[in-house]
Amino acid sequence: MINIKQFDYLTSLRGLAALWVILYHISTYLADYLPEGLFLIVEKGYLAVDFFFILSGFILTLNYSKTFNHFCYSEVKVFLIKRIARIYPLHLFVLFVYLLIPLAYFVTNKELPGEEKYSIANYIFHFFLINNWGISNQLSWNIPAWSISTEWAAYLLFPFFMVLVSRIKAKMAPFVLANICIFIYSVFCFFEYDSLGQEIPKLGLLRCLLEFLIGVLICKIAEKYTYGNRFSYIILVAALITIMLIIFNILNEVLFAPISLSLLLIALINLNKSNLVTILRLRPFMLLGEMSYSIYLVHYLIKDIFKLLFLEEKANLMWILSYIFTVLLVSYITYLKIEMPSRKALVSFFIK
Repeated sequence: MINIKQFDYLTSLRGLAALWVILYHISTYLADYLPEGLFLIVEKGYLAVDFFFILSGFILTLNYSKTFNHFCYSEVKVFLIKRIARIYPLHLFVLFVYLLIPLAYFVTNKELPGEEKYSIANYIFHFFLINNWGISNQLSWNIPAWSISTEWAAYLLFPFFMVLVSRIKAKMAPFVLANICIFIYSVFCFFEYDSLGQEIPKLGLLRCLLEFLIGVLICKIAEKYTYGNRFSYIILVAALITIMLIIFNILNEVLFAPISLSLLLIALINLNKSNLVTILRLRPFMLLGEMSYSIYLVHYLIKDIFKLLFLEEKANLMWILSYIFTVLLVSYITYLKIEMPSRKALVSFFIK
């Protein structure tokens, strides 16, 4: 029987994925400083969000597989309170601070970027975490919060996912997973999109829900099947090679990215006693993972502030390094002073 403590090192992966997203969002400024191969890796940083979705489905299933074998209103209520306490306070704080951006444009007499990016309607959508539920046709305010919005939808559906997956036999789970990947590919092909990062307002919600469900299925597979280190390393190498082929546009991203990211997770959860995992359990990596939600939510705000105050035409190396350092510093502060205390306070207040 597997348990959550076996996989504490997966926290580090969240941190590394968050760093990939940061670099992706400043990739335009990094073009002059990175070799072509490394720059191509940075440009695919949006795939880290897909890994977030899959990992989130896996971790939550690991935590709640026993709780949601059947639908129970009281358990669902507790689950959703914990999820709100996890994501909402920091989201609300960053959203409030984001009001300074249009104010700064007004004070400096600069033109706001985009007609709807800082609209009141989109602010309200963000406030209720429904900003990427198909009701807006563009990303707005805190851009990365689109995925928080879709994850909230996944949390609402999670109890139903659990009941559904509980009726699938473990030996059938890989086939269901493969069919979900094919369905994702079919939908993107129907709209003639060749990248998972395209048309987020239109397809971001579906992308999240299906990849989250993939994570749920991976947990079901992991509970039934385990692999030795040798075979797990083979899976890991195959996954990494596939990801590199996707990055260099040799393999179709929409079809193979969900598959390769799933294989990556399957390999890593079967390597929980390997030397690789020992490295991932080092305190700096674990702390980075613990801060990952703060990193993810504040980095775009800091980017917008840095662009407004310190960027004229082209970002120099000092701008880039200062930006990354500021993101990590502010994320550490918001993690300690906002994210953790507010989560504990909300849980203790609503759950007796």
